[in-house]
Amino acid sequence: KSTDTIVDIGSGGGFPGMVLAIMAKHRLIGGEGCHVHVVESDARKCAFLNEINHLTGAEATVHNVRVETYDGPVANVVTARACAPLVRLLPWTWPLLADDGMALFLKGERLPDELTDALKDWTMDLSQHPSRSDSRGIILQVENLVPNDEH
Repeated sequence: KSTDTIVDIGSGGGFPGMVLAIMAKHRLIGGEGCHVHVVESDARKCAFLNEINHLTGAEATVHNVRVETYDGPVANVVTARACAPLVRLLPWTWPLLADDGMALFLKGERLPDELTDALKDWTMDLSQHPSRSDSRGIILQVENLVPNDEH
């Protein structure tokens, strides 16, 4: 799968978005054209993200907007950590994803309940990967995301 365009929703303090941008700068992820867009509605957090961007030379694009009004490019990969439950996160993610794109969500102990709620309205292919930084954490990989009313 391509990782040319990564969009991190609700970037906050920059994880995982700015970390991915730093890794892309040093070609540790993605190809030569890999670019990260971080989306954050809080102007103070965006100022911090811009400073980190400047200090590290990460070259991410910082979007100081709510995700609902983001008008940047569609993503091969959408990421989010501690942003929102899946029932809110999936409607934000769906219009941002390229047709063959995937989402990677860092989730916690409430994931089973979140999935139960989300699967009422969405069809998707799911994979779960254990977090390496938190034994209670799960990285949820979402592909082929489609609202149930689109079938």
